[in-house]
Amino acid sequence: MKKKSRLIITISALLVIIAAGTLLFVFRPAQLSTTHNHYRISGMSANIRGTASPAKQIQYRVGNGTKRTIAVRSGSFAINLPASDHKQIVTIYNHGRSKKVTVSAATALADYQRFAGIYNQALIASRLPKHLQQIAKNPAADPAKSQQQAAELAAAMAKIQKNSQKELLPVQLNNTIRSLPAQHSYQLRINVRHQQLIGITLISPLASLRNQKAQQTTGSFVTVLALIAQASGADPSQVLKDFGKTARQANNAKTTSLRPIRSKGVQFDLGVSTQNLYVYVGKYDH
Repeated sequence: MKKKSRLIITISALLVIIAAGTLLFVFRPAQLSTTHNHYRISGMSANIRGTASPAKQIQYRVGNGTKRTIAVRSGSFAINLPASDHKQIVTIYNHGRSKKVTVSAATALADYQRFAGIYNQALIASRLPKHLQQIAKNPAADPAKSQQQAAELAAAMAKIQKNSQKELLPVQLNNTIRSLPAQHSYQLRINVRHQQLIGITLISPLASLRNQKAQQTTGSFVTVLALIAQASGADPSQVLKDFGKTARQANNAKTTSLRPIRSKGVQFDLGVSTQNLYVYVGKYDH
């Protein structure tokens, strides 16, 4: 009888301990912290990092927008927030706790529709036959011949435009980050906020960059980099020259740390992964 009573007491004690531990876990105060109170834009976005417990998910809201849910892994979380031309206030929630952080505004690179128009026209012009490129630069003085040349140019450009739809920038784009269809040697990713182009990323496989024949085509990384420079107001020749110099220095030094290129207020930040080269194009303050 005594043994049975002791067994019941022991089991009861264990149940009390287990219940206490369960209650401690369930009612443990929520914890929430971030690495900084203010974040700056890096490339196309800001990365807000922090810790939260005891939670598998937390929520956040940008301004007065809709709450979004993200996962917490091993007590840590990361919010990748697209850059905007407005300062952003982000409120993070973990059960009864909340924390606000701010993200600095990015300077717009250009009016998006204007940028897209210049880029598309330049891309089409770059694919004209050489004799038509010469005519475009130096039209005939004779009115009748000039009119004939203009008609020939218009027909050629219309045909190129029709065949290049997947490579042309969409004219209508707003409040989004859009990855355009991948081409053979590059892909573009665009961030547009409030009709302003905040940044554009040019991504190119390293294998394609090493292929000199591929880089001589009209759809090459080099051509697209020059088009972006032209449309953003930078000097295309300077950008290509500086890019070549930076790439050679990095190759000789066997490093993936590449210095940014600057031209007329436009900054080209370079990044390298095991497979791709990334060029983040944005505005910088003088």
